[in-house]
Amino acid sequence: MFDVVGFRNNKEEDAAFLNTKLAELDKELFKISRKRKRAYEAACKLNPDYVRGKKFHLAFLRSQRFDAKEAAGVIINHFDMKQKVFANYPAEIQGREVKFTDLSPDAREFVEGGHLQVSASNDAAGRSVVFHAAFQKNYRTLESFVRKWSLFGSWHPVSLN
Repeated sequence: MFDVVGFRNNKEEDAAFLNTKLAELDKELFKISRKRKRAYEAACKLNPDYVRGKKFHLAFLRSQRFDAKEAAGVIINHFDMKQKVFANYPAEIQGREVKFTDLSPDAREFVEGGHLQVSASNDAAGRSVVFHAAFQKNYRTLESFVRKWSLFGSWHPVSLN
């Protein structure tokens, strides 16, 4: 039953397993052509501790059920999209988490308007539960819609805890 809601009873994530998967992810990222990972490498130059960090990489590995090749692709896509969405913003945003203060006034209005709600309790796997009233808001621009989702994890795993 829990597979339906995304909670799997996987084996424990011991240190050896995690370290193996992190090493596999590093190898997969290395295999990707430089041309394909320009945005990723630019972010690495800005903040290598964040971009190559264990916590950041584990979030992507977990989101892809520890498939290192898939996780590497999602990481590359994350930075490509982030670069496109925040192209007119200061460069440092590429090498860190997006903050509420980074959003346009329209996106801030959306967030403050209650269109996204975080549940007071977590799901069975301990994750935060986010509710979205998708049709409660008309976006003034597509850019505002995309920028809002870049903050709340549509393209990357995020922890709201």
